[in-house]
Amino acid sequence: MVKKCIASGCFVIDKGKVLLVEHKGMGVWIQPGGHVDENEAPHEAAIREVKEETGLDVKLIGKRLSSSGITSNLPMPLVVDYTRVPYKDRPVHYHYNILYLAKMIRPSQKLKMDDESERIGWFTEKEAAVLKMLPNTRAIIHEAFKLNKRTG
Repeated sequence: MVKKCIASGCFVIDKGKVLLVEHKGMGVWIQPGGHVDENEAPHEAAIREVKEETGLDVKLIGKRLSSSGITSNLPMPLVVDYTRVPYKDRPVHYHYNILYLAKMIRPSQKLKMDDESERIGWFTEKEAAVLKMLPNTRAIIHEAFKLNKRTG
């Protein structure tokens, strides 16, 4: 049986650049993110994963519809996708990715790389276009920049 997981992450945009990490296990540049823990909502996991992988505190950009006493509407993601995760040293598994657009809470924060990443950096859309990444990541980065321009 193929493993399927719920994962979450953020495309953080600041000063016309997107934050990306080069994932050691996959050998590609991606947004900070990872598996949603038990008893954790996807948006909470996205914020946590950015902090763990980059040291940055972020807030999500996106609509949040009103909630009732029974339901809680979560922040609107940038995209939800289904990805075959091509690990170099582990069996392939699949992610249902819930990906958000985010901005830094404290723009002066310094990056701190964790042990899951080979490198970390800020890239313009043009610079990101030449990086090795999963096919859908480029399209999502493009949408993140478009939404970021609309939301300011």
